[in-house]
Amino acid sequence: MEGRLVKPLRLRYSFLTEQAMPEREAERRLSRRISYPCEIRGYALGASLVGAHLTDLSVGGAFVEMNLDLTERTVIVLKFRVNDANVKVEGTVVRNDPPRGVAVRFINLAPEHRDAIERAIEKHRIG
Repeated sequence: MEGRLVKPLRLRYSFLTEQAMPEREAERRLSRRISYPCEIRGYALGASLVGAHLTDLSVGGAFVEMNLDLTERTVIVLKFRVNDANVKVEGTVVRNDPPRGVAVRFINLAPEHRDAIERAIEKHRIG
């Protein structure tokens, strides 16, 4: 490949397989996600999430558009509605994407809330 710059393959340790793997594979989502725009309430670092919106949702986490700049590993509490369920879940920030918002991985999602999210995903897939 003479004359072409080739980006080196970066490796990232995967806690799932306990082995080094290409970064793009390590970042592949574990759960199916859907576009799910809705307003949310919640808080992080003692501050309310004013004007925050959920944009993507999966049983593993969500992307939250907000003006609050949160660092990775910050604990965040989210409250939102999925179908008929009022979901309240704690999560951790896994990626900060300023000025858009943050990617959140859910911690201890209640089984009934997981079921509600799975039904919404299935409905989105069929509908």
